[in-house]
Amino acid sequence: MSLTQEELATGLISVSYLSKIENGQINASPEILEELLNRLNIADAVPQDQKLCEDLRHWYQQIISRNKYDSIETYNRLSRKITNNSSFEPYSLFRLFCVRYFLTLGKLEEAEKLLKQLSVVVQDFSKELSYYYFKFKGNYEYLNKQFEHAFNSYKEAEFLFEANTPPLEKADVFYSLGLTGTKIEKHLLAVLFTTQALDIFREIYNLERSSDCHLLLGILYQRLDQFDEAETNFKWANKLARQVGNQDALGVIEHNLGHLYDLRGDKAKALDHYKKSLELKQELNYDGKLTTILFILKALYDEKENMQTQYWIRQGELYAKKTRDIGLKHEFNMFMHLHNKEFEEFVYYTKRIALPYFEKNRLYRNASYYSEILAEYFKENRKYKLSSHYFEYCKEILKKIYK
Repeated sequence: MSLTQEELATGLISVSYLSKIENGQINASPEILEELLNRLNIADAVPQDQKLCEDLRHWYQQIISRNKYDSIETYNRLSRKITNNSSFEPYSLFRLFCVRYFLTLGKLEEAEKLLKQLSVVVQDFSKELSYYYFKFKGNYEYLNKQFEHAFNSYKEAEFLFEANTPPLEKADVFYSLGLTGTKIEKHLLAVLFTTQALDIFREIYNLERSSDCHLLLGILYQRLDQFDEAETNFKWANKLARQVGNQDALGVIEHNLGHLYDLRGDKAKALDHYKKSLELKQELNYDGKLTTILFILKALYDEKENMQTQYWIRQGELYAKKTRDIGLKHEFNMFMHLHNKEFEEFVYYTKRIALPYFEKNRLYRNASYYSEILAEYFKENRKYKLSSHYFEYCKEILKKIYK
C-alpha cells in the first residue's frame, strides 16, 4: 500500500514525528509502531528488523572478540541479506559495523570510503548509531596516526553514552581516550581516562583489558617521572597478563620495564628486561623487535659499549629490512652511521631527513633525542654555533612535549 506521510500519520502522530521515526532518530512506542505497520500492511517487518539488528550486534561481538573466521563467515552471510532496500536502522548498523570489520582486517581504504559515505547521513542517525560512527571514526584516525582527530572523535563518542550503553563499550572508549591522549602528550588527562577504563574492566572482571590499562598507566607515570607508580603498574600488568597467558603483552611489558630501569640509571637491569622482551615478542613482530633493539642501542650508546653495539646492529638489520615503519627505519639508519663512524653521513641524514620527518609526524621524543646527539657531536668538534643551534632546537622540541 502506498501512502503519503500525511495519510500515514493522520490521527496518530505528527508528520515531523513520523519523519524522525523513519530516519531512526527516535524509537517509537510498540503501539505506535504496530499501528503504522498495520496501515502499511507490513506488520511482520518489525520482528524481522529486530532479529536482523540482533544478528548484526552478534557479528559486532565476533569482530571485537577478534574471532576472525566466524566474523568473515557472518559478514558474507549478512552481505547477501542486507541490501539498499533494507530498512534504515539495520542497513546503517551493517555499514557502521563494516567500518570496524574492515579496520580489523587492515583494509583502511575500504573503511575510509565507507566513513565518507556515512558522514553524509550521520545527521539522520539515532544516538546509538552516532555513537558507533564517532567511535569507529576515532579507530580509523588512530590507525592513520591522526591522533588529535582521533581524540576528538572519541570525545564525541563519550558524549553519546546512554544509560543502556554496555560497560565494555564505555571502558573501551575511555581506554581509547587514554591511549590517544598519551600520543598527543596530554598525560594527566590520559591518566584520568585510563583509570576510568580500569575501574570498569575490574568491575566486569576483564583481566586482559585490565592488564592493558595498567601497562598504559605505567607508561604515563613513567613520563610524569613518577617511577614508583610506574613500576607498580607494570608489575600489575605483568601479573594479569601471565594469568590470561598473553605473551604479546608480556613482551611489551618487559620492554617498558627495561626503559624504566634505563631511566633510573640501572643499565644492566634494563638490558635484562629488553632481552626478555625480545624473547617474548613473536618473530613476525618486526616493529616490536626493532623498537626494543633500538632501545638497547640507545642504552649501549650512552655507555660507549662498542663491542655489544656491533652485535645488536647486526640483529637490527634483519628487522629494519622488514619493517614498514619509516620512523624506525630512520632511527636505525642513524645508529648505523654512528656505529660505522660515518659522521658526515650521520649529520646529513639527521638534519635533512630524520628530524624533519620526526617533527612533521609529532615524534617529538625522537626529535629531542637525536638533535641532542647532533648538538653534542658539533660541540666535540668545536662547531659551537651549530652546537648551540641544535641545543636550542632540542629545547624548543621539549616545550612541545611538556606544553
